[in-house]
Amino acid sequence: MKTVCFLVLCALFAYAQSQSSGDVRLVNGTNTGGPVGRLEIYLNGAWTTVCADDGFCTNVATVVCRQLGFSTIGAQAYGLALYGQGSGTVGAQNFNCNGSETSVSQCTYTTPSTCPHSMDAAVSCRFSTLCSNRGHSGCCSSGCYVSSGACWCDASCHTYNDCCPGIEYTCPAGGVPPPSLPPASTSCNTVGDIDFIGGAASDGRLKVCDTDYRWKTVCSSGFDNNEATVICRSLGLSTSNFTIYPVSQYGQGTEDIYAKNLSCTTGNSEAYLTDCAGSDVCCGHHNDVGLACQPACTNGQARFVGGSTSMEGRLEICYNGRWGTVCDDFWGINDARVACKMAGLPWRGAQAYSGPQVSNLFGSGFGPIWLDNVQCSGTESDLFSCPANAVGSHNCVHYEDAGAKCAPGPCELAGYTSTCCDPTTSNCQGINSEEVCHCSPDCEEHGDCCIDYTLACRCNNNELRLRGGTVPNEGRVELCYNGEWGTVCDDFWNAPDARVVCRQLGYTYNLAASQAFLYAYFGAGTGSIWLDNVFCSGTETHLVNCSSNAIGSHNCGHYEDAGVRCAVAVAATCQHGAARLVRGPSEREGQLEVCYNGQWGTVCDDFFGQVDARVVCKTIFPNEPSNGALFIQYSYQYFGYSTLNNIVMDNVQCSGNEPNITSCPHITNHNCYRWEDVGIACYEPGAYNNQPALVPGPNAGRLQVYSTTTGWGTVCRNTFDLQDARVVCRELGQPTGSPRVYVNLQFGRGYGSTSTIIKNIACTGNETNFNNCSLSKTGYCSHYSDVGVGCEQACGENQIRLVGGANYTEGRLEVCRDGQWGTVCDNPNSRTFATEEAVVICKQLGLPYTAAQVQSFGRGADPIHYSNLDCIGNEANLASCAKNMNPSCSSHTYDVGVTCQDSCTTHEVRLVDGSSPSEGRLEICLGGTWGTVCDSQFHNVDARVVCKQLGLPYGGAEATYDASFGQGDDHVAITNLYCTGSESSLAQCNYQTGSSVSCSHANDAGVICQNPCTNGAIRVAGASLPNAGRVEICYYQQWGTVCDKSWDTPDVQVACYQLGFERSPVRAFGGSKYGPGNGDIFFRDVACAGTEAGLGYCISNPDTSECTHNDDAGIQCNGAAILPTATPIAPTGPPPEIVSNITQIPINDYSHRVTWSPPLTTNGIITNYTVTIQVVGGSMPPNVTTILGNKATLVTFTTLMPGVPYMMNITASNIYGAGDVYSYMFFTNQLTPNTPVTITQPTRVDENTISISWIPLNTYQARGYVTGYQVAYAVFQEGVNPQWTTVNTDSTTTSWTSPNTLIASQRYAVTVAGITSAGLGLATNPMVIVPTTSTALFQLKIALNAGQQCGTWTTESSTAKLTTIVNKVVIEINKQCQNCFSSALIAQQRFQCNPDTTESDQVTFRAQLFAPGSRTATDIVGFISTWVMGTTAPATVNIDGVDFAVDSSCTAAVSDFNADFCTTSRPTVATGSSSGLGTGATAGISAAVVITLLAAVCIVVVVVVFFVVFNNRSKKFPDHDVVGYSNRMAFPEGGDDNISQHMGSTVHDDDFQEALNMISDDIDDKAKLDEGRVYMNT
Repeated sequence: MKTVCFLVLCALFAYAQSQSSGDVRLVNGTNTGGPVGRLEIYLNGAWTTVCADDGFCTNVATVVCRQLGFSTIGAQAYGLALYGQGSGTVGAQNFNCNGSETSVSQCTYTTPSTCPHSMDAAVSCRFSTLCSNRGHSGCCSSGCYVSSGACWCDASCHTYNDCCPGIEYTCPAGGVPPPSLPPASTSCNTVGDIDFIGGAASDGRLKVCDTDYRWKTVCSSGFDNNEATVICRSLGLSTSNFTIYPVSQYGQGTEDIYAKNLSCTTGNSEAYLTDCAGSDVCCGHHNDVGLACQPACTNGQARFVGGSTSMEGRLEICYNGRWGTVCDDFWGINDARVACKMAGLPWRGAQAYSGPQVSNLFGSGFGPIWLDNVQCSGTESDLFSCPANAVGSHNCVHYEDAGAKCAPGPCELAGYTSTCCDPTTSNCQGINSEEVCHCSPDCEEHGDCCIDYTLACRCNNNELRLRGGTVPNEGRVELCYNGEWGTVCDDFWNAPDARVVCRQLGYTYNLAASQAFLYAYFGAGTGSIWLDNVFCSGTETHLVNCSSNAIGSHNCGHYEDAGVRCAVAVAATCQHGAARLVRGPSEREGQLEVCYNGQWGTVCDDFFGQVDARVVCKTIFPNEPSNGALFIQYSYQYFGYSTLNNIVMDNVQCSGNEPNITSCPHITNHNCYRWEDVGIACYEPGAYNNQPALVPGPNAGRLQVYSTTTGWGTVCRNTFDLQDARVVCRELGQPTGSPRVYVNLQFGRGYGSTSTIIKNIACTGNETNFNNCSLSKTGYCSHYSDVGVGCEQACGENQIRLVGGANYTEGRLEVCRDGQWGTVCDNPNSRTFATEEAVVICKQLGLPYTAAQVQSFGRGADPIHYSNLDCIGNEANLASCAKNMNPSCSSHTYDVGVTCQDSCTTHEVRLVDGSSPSEGRLEICLGGTWGTVCDSQFHNVDARVVCKQLGLPYGGAEATYDASFGQGDDHVAITNLYCTGSESSLAQCNYQTGSSVSCSHANDAGVICQNPCTNGAIRVAGASLPNAGRVEICYYQQWGTVCDKSWDTPDVQVACYQLGFERSPVRAFGGSKYGPGNGDIFFRDVACAGTEAGLGYCISNPDTSECTHNDDAGIQCNGAAILPTATPIAPTGPPPEIVSNITQIPINDYSHRVTWSPPLTTNGIITNYTVTIQVVGGSMPPNVTTILGNKATLVTFTTLMPGVPYMMNITASNIYGAGDVYSYMFFTNQLTPNTPVTITQPTRVDENTISISWIPLNTYQARGYVTGYQVAYAVFQEGVNPQWTTVNTDSTTTSWTSPNTLIASQRYAVTVAGITSAGLGLATNPMVIVPTTSTALFQLKIALNAGQQCGTWTTESSTAKLTTIVNKVVIEINKQCQNCFSSALIAQQRFQCNPDTTESDQVTFRAQLFAPGSRTATDIVGFISTWVMGTTAPATVNIDGVDFAVDSSCTAAVSDFNADFCTTSRPTVATGSSSGLGTGATAGISAAVVITLLAAVCIVVVVVVFFVVFNNRSKKFPDHDVVGYSNRMAFPEGGDDNISQHMGSTVHDDDFQEALNMISDDIDDKAKLDEGRVYMNT
């Protein structure tokens, strides 16, 4: 027992000796995801806890995690004994670490602590070895995963940010997709978004989306009512009823901390918490703030904000107690009317404002966007009753917020009721002779009183109306004459004429303010021009009372149509005498606008000065002294031109005591221009001389200094430096650690006399206020040299940051040196800043870097820390790179900046800056960098390939031009892109790049990916209204526009009806009133009757070559929709006529193009052309191509074949059906015929004349168009080349008769061949014509040697032996009967083995003999008999050294033959030599052959025609080659295909074996006699 105790004591002693003062540990926590627990520190020989006071923050936690060997990324500090209270001593408090220390011993702290254990601190760390344990080494390496082309580390690594996370690295081969992407619970989507944790929907622990798109808790440092107000307002909740809670209410968070000492302005000009100023602080989660915001409104409420009155402004509606905005998609006049109803305001005269107008006039909203795609009919009582997306579902941002201006309708203002027109009441005007009632033109145009639209309203002579304006009291002047409206020419048109028009129309309020407009200011009219050269005095009651040309006499065009704007008495929108400053950087400076007689207007600067400015400032800021006022002349240079149309005051001369500016002496009739509008700055007066201020402030802005004698002035930048700036910051109570000097007017120019500018300043930097410095106003300096000052906290050495970019991945580089932020310049004379430096910067910031780029982000502020930064690219930080510590740049012109990004893959494409992922500016990756595409030669077919490559709908893809989605920032990568449409990516298309690109970003192409539209459909665009806009029609499954040539009311009536609106009243517009469209212009000269069901039923002209998009047609339909029961009845009509002007264009042997013109009479719009192509005489199915619309009047077919006839049919169709078919046949290229002509009927005319006929070649056989036939004939003699005589016939001749000079006993050869434009075709096999003569058939049987049976021979042996037998026998026969058995008749010989039981030892030879000259068949048999029987002894046939003897005792007879010679005995083998025939394979034939004549002679006198081929297929007559039998023998076509393949081949004796083998299968064929003609059954 003693031993055990001793060992325990020893262990405890050893443990105590192993601990050192300052060691730390985490206890009572878990290691799930990383070490976490109560922090304890070893002090004075014991473990103690740490107090989590205000000094305990993430810097301390970072040091603790580093000391413990864990990752410092994401280290978090906690308090309030989160992991339980410790025991013993609370050892330390008031920690102060900067976060870079390696242990807490290097930090300062107080010991012991006076805190209770309820404030015990805790820390959470993350495993630094987590990823290496899983196969990762720092950034993603082995074991990474691929998902959608992105590289991800192990899920847990990514979660804890402990290996390079995200999509910035290319994954090596072998990666596999994880089941899901790594968790991203800490990520957020929109900077400034707010979320609540631990409470309800509008209360809890605060989380804000920071600029790195990660949720962060909010530090309570500096958080008060101003910050709470900004948050609640950004959420659409109450700004007056909220509660701020300490951390105990909702607990401590786990995310990173938004650690700033926030300072939102008292006026709450910030839209989001992240817009508030604030200095960085160190904070822990025991300082997390909580907030509860209360509902701000009742569901269904509506209000207008940002306007000059409650009747106009940005629309906000209430849902779930929160105010939110409405997106302007589809926002129009009907929606504005419903919004005004919803707000309880007058609505008939409502005007709609879209996003850009709202942003400019009323400012963009914030908080939720409740509604999108609102499409009201105008009859609803609130917007939630209108068709729209689900509440909260949108694809918008706040610069698209909708707005409206509510007002009574024109009829209400004029005293009319909204009842239907009643001729018996006084509320109607213009009752004409036909007793047709209509309201006043103003009411009619705005649809503001009920009108019977089925009645045609006629005008009365000399009536006037205004058209084309945005309000009733302005527009193009139109005069009625003979019931027809016409325009007035603007020659000599001026204000007196306008006053007469306004008086006649009843606008008598302030006639002097009537304005005249020239050059079709309100759009060009149509129809007649009634008046020209109008001269009015201004007092006439009617325009026709003025001097003018005669009615209808003019020399004008509608581009000269006159217009007017009449003054009207409108409800006051402001209080007379009120003043405001607009378009300035703050509420205290801007352009002056004064309320005069209830309307806002500007003030001319004639006689205006400082005294007048003080009266204005006293009016705007009544509770402040006005001696800080400053008059700003030429205000447009600072604030731009006013959007108001009226200057209400001039020659203002105040004494200074007036209550408002309208009380000062002035005139209202001015002689001023817009650039003379007054500007004013109302600054609070300073408390003492040389008091500094920053505008707009509070910690950065233009430096202004107060003078008790001259007021506020600015400071010149010339001698101003960091020490001067530090004094300014100190006096203003701002951070002095890193002052900045802005010398490039980053905060704009100041105002006032240059005498107020302090020109020279000299501070040491230690002064407590600016007045203690040396200041001088002598010298020269202008406001273009005004200096700015920034006040920031000191930074850590070698820290870097990016500022001035659109997001955290880009910006101007700033580095920390000696605790001071400054820029880095790249001296233009020795530039070194390039990609390598950008890579190091991005890596140091933990941002994507593989495709980092150098980019400028404007000029920064002093100081410039160094220049000529020079990195290799593998450094871990910029501190390791070479640099010039004494910068050689004299200004910030060359401040460097970078964009951090990963590289892209060549030919990768993307769409950017669109409102949805399916549209945007087209950018393509080349060489690892992104660039834009020039719109030169860019078409819809190219856009379709882009969408196809992106996996988006591409059938209706549209190409856009002229940077319609904004201009790109990178280079223009390619131009002249050309795709056929069949490609799957742009990599397969043609394009030019490099020096061929001459476009600017103003020509950046864009793409809209969408499904194809339905041919014939129409839509309106450019007006955000369902019933008005630019007309676009779907044709060729693409949207295009209509040219305004001949565009008039009947066309608009049809278009409106097709869109679902009533046919009247309607208005036609030209000159691209609703903006120019994109893509094709499909039609012009549309000629509708007005009753058709759609534009497709109207006649039109597809030739739009003279039109541009500046001629796009527009419409305005009556807002009343057609009743659902009103089903349109499609009219009937004729189809189009046949197409015209067909042009065939053979491209090559395999491609053919055809073009055509539209039918001369289309009878409506052509809906499609159908082109069918099919092989003539072939069995392949037809190839049908449909050309949608008439955009293309050509089609190209490929993969065709030369020499093949094709039939093409072209049909045009309109909406009524298909027209007549145009057909034609074509060849891509004609070839010579390759099919022989078939001779069908050889006949004997007389002893000296022969006639033949043939079957003509069809087009398919001829491989072209037959132009004729060539007949060739020649005398046929064995061994002699024929001398051919040729005769050409035309293409219709199919017979030929020889001259009557033929010799009756002579043989002639005849051939026929077809002719095309390609040349002479393949000739028929020569036909041998034999005049009157005799033939005979005979059979010879040859016995074999004893024991030999031919049936047992192999194929090879049989061929060789039979060849030898036949060859020798033929030679012997020809010796006895010269020319009677020639090569011309070899086609009739047959030989075979007799494998039956009785003759298996014999070979049969059969042949047909020819009796030459005057000899007969009897003579032939005699010759053979003489040879066989012999005169003195039987004949012999020597075959391979064996003599075959003759025996005549054979009695076997074969029917149908003239003679049958056969063996009767088997002779013995005789020895002897060859008779000059040479030796060959042993035939194995018996020693003797006995041949006997058996049958009588049968003589038939006939004209025999034998088909003999003299030439091979590769030759064409007349070059026939007939060779004698003595040295080589011509073999004819046999009885099967194998033989036919060799027809006409010329065979030598050594080729005989092959020839015999070919025809051995036909030995059973018999010769047949028929009607005096002999045909061989071959």
